[in-house]
Amino acid sequence: MEERIRQRRALYTVLREWLDEKNLLEALQIFEDHFQGQPTIAVHEYLTRIAPLYRDRVDAKTLRRNLMQILVRRSAELEPDPLPLLQQLRAQQSTQELKIQGRQPTPEQQALHQLVSGMIRKLSLLQRKQLHISIAQQLKQHFVNGSYDALAQYLLTDNPLHLAPFDDRALRTFFNLIYVAACEVLGPVSADRWFGGSIAQLRETDQVAGAALNRYL
Repeated sequence: MEERIRQRRALYTVLREWLDEKNLLEALQIFEDHFQGQPTIAVHEYLTRIAPLYRDRVDAKTLRRNLMQILVRRSAELEPDPLPLLQQLRAQQSTQELKIQGRQPTPEQQALHQLVSGMIRKLSLLQRKQLHISIAQQLKQHFVNGSYDALAQYLLTDNPLHLAPFDDRALRTFFNLIYVAACEVLGPVSADRWFGGSIAQLRETDQVAGAALNRYL
């Protein structure tokens, strides 16, 4: 437990220099939900995961170096434990989820999530970081306010609940933006191979989900 608190305080100390409070708390929540307690080697994957939050303000290598330096400091030199702020954020999120109570992802949305999540896991950490940054840039051109926030949150958390508010047209646009970003990061040929292979694989392993994808293609 003490090590978990120390990790959280160290991340808070480092990331607060580069992130505003909203993005900082999102980054810490992702750590709490998916990475806390893992060995130090997992830090790079974590920093890659949250790359859309800090984008071009700093690079993952610098953040990792700073974090390693912070972790060896005395506890008194670290910022206070941000747990109360995280608890407040979770309370706000619970309220937001209550507002969309009953809006669960449809089977078709679940199929889209299954495809997108599986595709992204196939990429290297560097490719994932570059893709997330490119997708975030694409989203800003086509979605605004709450819609942008929900799709950005989906990419960060890998939680299909964030797809539930969207209609087919919006999700077709979202899926197309992933393809556009992939062409930029991987190149058109590799992007086609990545998309086509992933869709064919899903249709082979889960025919129902594979058929459900047709509405987004």
